[in-house]
Amino acid sequence: MTFEARRRNGKEASCEPCRKAKVRCDHEQPVCGRCRKRALQSKCFYHPAPLTKCRESEAATPDSPASEIREQPSTSGPNLEPTPGAPAFVKLGRLSRTRMLNGENGHRERMLMVTEALTHLRYFGLIHKIVLEYFSVAQGSTFPTGLLVPALDALTALVERHGLHDISACSSGKLEELAESIMHATSTPVNITPSLRADEFVALNTTPQFRLEYLGLIFAIGWRMDLLGRAQSDTGRKEYMQSTFRSCSICLQVARELTPVNDVILWLSMETMLLCTNIHGDMAEPVWHLLGDLSSDIYNLGIHHEASITSGTPFFLAECRRRCFLKAYHLDGTFSALFNRPPRILRRYSDCKMPLNLSDEDIIADPVQLEQACSKLTPDGWDAEGRCFPTTAVRLRCLTAEIREDVAAYEVRPMTRENLAELQALSLRNGQIWRSLPSELTYTSKILGDTDLRYLPTAMAMMNSLTFLHNDFQIYRLMEKGDRQAAASLIETASRILHIVSDLSILRVKARKFLFNDSSFVAMTFGVPSAAVLATAVQNIARHGVHALPLPPGMSPSSLIRTLAGFVYELQHLCDSSEANYEVCLQAHATVSSTLNEVLDELCNSIAAPVVSDGGAAIGALDALPLDALEGFDLSSWAQCIDWTGIGADWSYF
Repeated sequence: MTFEARRRNGKEASCEPCRKAKVRCDHEQPVCGRCRKRALQSKCFYHPAPLTKCRESEAATPDSPASEIREQPSTSGPNLEPTPGAPAFVKLGRLSRTRMLNGENGHRERMLMVTEALTHLRYFGLIHKIVLEYFSVAQGSTFPTGLLVPALDALTALVERHGLHDISACSSGKLEELAESIMHATSTPVNITPSLRADEFVALNTTPQFRLEYLGLIFAIGWRMDLLGRAQSDTGRKEYMQSTFRSCSICLQVARELTPVNDVILWLSMETMLLCTNIHGDMAEPVWHLLGDLSSDIYNLGIHHEASITSGTPFFLAECRRRCFLKAYHLDGTFSALFNRPPRILRRYSDCKMPLNLSDEDIIADPVQLEQACSKLTPDGWDAEGRCFPTTAVRLRCLTAEIREDVAAYEVRPMTRENLAELQALSLRNGQIWRSLPSELTYTSKILGDTDLRYLPTAMAMMNSLTFLHNDFQIYRLMEKGDRQAAASLIETASRILHIVSDLSILRVKARKFLFNDSSFVAMTFGVPSAAVLATAVQNIARHGVHALPLPPGMSPSSLIRTLAGFVYELQHLCDSSEANYEVCLQAHATVSSTLNEVLDELCNSIAAPVVSDGGAAIGALDALPLDALEGFDLSSWAQCIDWTGIGADWSYF
């Protein structure tokens, strides 16, 4: 607890929601326990002087640069500062672009911030190892491996030349001199020409001096892998995490101040936003703000138009821009649904083409190798041999996100006969796209038993199946409001989703050497909404017997109970208390467990008549499936077509 978080009498201060509600606060930082339980993480903060009003005479002046950093609003990048003793971070405040760009004070402040970011290079040995490890398993990165890994050599030379591995031995003057040099390099525009090669692009950003956005990108990759399980000890992990995110945020913020938006700033903006989801959780308000910065950068660079993507641009960079735009489009649709807010990026206003399904090596290769690789593609851009590359994940995200965008338009529409027919057509279209994919990209349960099981391609196939099934889940959930016969399809889809989530957990255990994934995120994204549907179904059967909603053919209450019991066990062991989704997993586990207990008690205490699964002859006479029947946990909100795939560091795709 910092001094600012105490009242004038020395007692610990309450967060604003607890103070206004006049209830006891447990004073935890950065979010108190009561706000976590009530899903008020975005509103929980500790005001240093809650009853004090700001006077105009106390406002910051141009001669007060420190006040500018703390108080002046701006649309520039994020600046997030770690709170002592807290596992996450608090906002540092946004810089005023016009005021920071003017005068020596602004320059001095930027130089000091960059100097602070450079101190993070004391972890360079760990960062170097993590970055190499990341690209050995990455299945959906925004940029090819060959555009970042070679930069490690230049950064190694920088660290050794200035002795940055031992910061205590570096004088402040030496660090400030290096910071000045890096800021000067960053302020120089990068000259992109159609004939530019990948190695020349790396050299433009790393020699004769490293650019700030490239440095931040390496920091960001190093932390993402740490959050996904690469950290070796919990003792230094907290300090490493705080230092990394702080450094990434500084690099992004100052780079935006010094130079126009370029491709590397765009990549760093996306990586910083994904880091924020891991720290604060997927529903935190800073995530929404950072996503807004990302969409602004995309429109600023103009990569939503194909003409801007290809104009004066080498092939490898055009492919990176397509990957970046489609990935951002997917993320924007996902978080817009999560926050229940309008999306900022819509496919209907873009003519960006899908990237070709090429390997990272082919994308940055010479023209001869590139032409040979393109000759092996199908007319629609897929690899003729069914091989999976990082671009494969991006192409699949685009296909599912387009369906999701169309489905989301029906959220506020009444379920008339016409709208039901259009939703049914969307479901048929979703299935047609799924069946048109190469067989290597689809998953069946028998794959898990193969002796020559390939972990990463299997994980990608599972995630592909989950995203397409989740589109159907969204469609049937909407149709069920006006067509009760859709309830049977909803139950069947939910059961299939939970089975794949279970298979994914088995694969994770088998492949723990290769996959360090945010499993709790996948369970929350796909598992909890499906568990809500199945738990409600078996609950109705236990309560109403023969009058309950008939299950689809081939399903029985006992099979659903076994599926739910397995999922409950997984929820209990998915994550530890340091993860952002820990509290949500606990609430989901407790709620589904209590529902199963109720079902089992009722079945044991009464002799229920057999439920006939005849395909739904009596469905039309029953009420619609009540998704809010599970109390204590807001399962209904989970069931509102929230598709979070790709967040949480892109789970299986990274």
